[in-house]
Amino acid sequence: MSTTMHYSDTELEALLTDIESDLAERKETWGGDAPEKGRQAVCAFANDLPRRQKPGVLFVGVKDNGALAGLPITDELLRTLADMKTDGQILPPPTLVAEKRQHRDLPFDLQSVTFAGFTDLNQRLFEQEYLPAICAPDVLAANQRTYEERLAACRLIVAPDQPVPTVLGILVLANRPDDFIPGDYVQLLRIDGASLSDPIRDTKRPAGPLGQLLRELDLVLETHVRTRVDITAGPVESRTPDYPLAALQQIARNAVMHRTYESTSAPVRITWFNDRVEILSPGGPYGLVTPENLGQPGIVDYRNRNVAEAMRVLGFVQRFGVGLAIARQQLAANGNPPLELVGTQTHVLAILRKRP
Repeated sequence: MSTTMHYSDTELEALLTDIESDLAERKETWGGDAPEKGRQAVCAFANDLPRRQKPGVLFVGVKDNGALAGLPITDELLRTLADMKTDGQILPPPTLVAEKRQHRDLPFDLQSVTFAGFTDLNQRLFEQEYLPAICAPDVLAANQRTYEERLAACRLIVAPDQPVPTVLGILVLANRPDDFIPGDYVQLLRIDGASLSDPIRDTKRPAGPLGQLLRELDLVLETHVRTRVDITAGPVESRTPDYPLAALQQIARNAVMHRTYESTSAPVRITWFNDRVEILSPGGPYGLVTPENLGQPGIVDYRNRNVAEAMRVLGFVQRFGVGLAIARQQLAANGNPPLELVGTQTHVLAILRKRP
């Protein structure tokens, strides 16, 4: 932090595990006295008494021995770190960069699940459902790739010679993905009332490989929609659902697609009250999307872009970035109040209100 030089990934990894280096400081959390000690480390790096003439690195979310602590690196944490430069507690202000990096710069859904095995992936599901949805039969017939090469090409394992499942592979092909990725399921509560303290009428837990989870979710939503039949308003009877199924599907699928699967055991939660449906997705707005611009047309980003592509392959997404627009259009056409969206650092909540 004493120069504008940047370390390569390899150099950073070496510093991370070099517990004797005076160019690195590690903080497992950013609570308690960690911010004060972190500022002291920044001052030491800036003063550069050993005359290293290299930037020092403050690793946050790392134990003293260099092991990762699993600390969620949120936008709020990054802002807090960046504010050390200008909050007046370090004088003169140092040159400081707050940076979030993922392991080898891979998105989380392509990182390896090292405690899972190759045999945890369902080969029949891959060859009979997923692969034919990607490639035409004649292309597959002419292709001489091995099973491992095909999995790697679909990013479901790390490499043909390193057949370790990726997060995407577990989500798409594991029979019980939540054994490896806690929270990979949907929890539905049907409440007989307008508050959580009212009686529970029904519970459902769609789970399993991605295609199965989404099909079960569609069935659960369809089961709970109620349709009003009017035989007096015209020459033929009219049928009006309390919620348009397509709107519920779009919002629920968005919740599965955009949720965070990292550092949480929370599922997507659907709470169905008598007057509204609340769909809560773990993880706050991501990338270009902020709590302030959440839901605005054209403002889209993908925390799990490979999961999103898998959902397209499986037929649950037709065009990216139009889910909210479809939901809003369906709600308006059905006579429901407008969709409500609330975004925080920890979750996104969608509220669909019942047709009057």
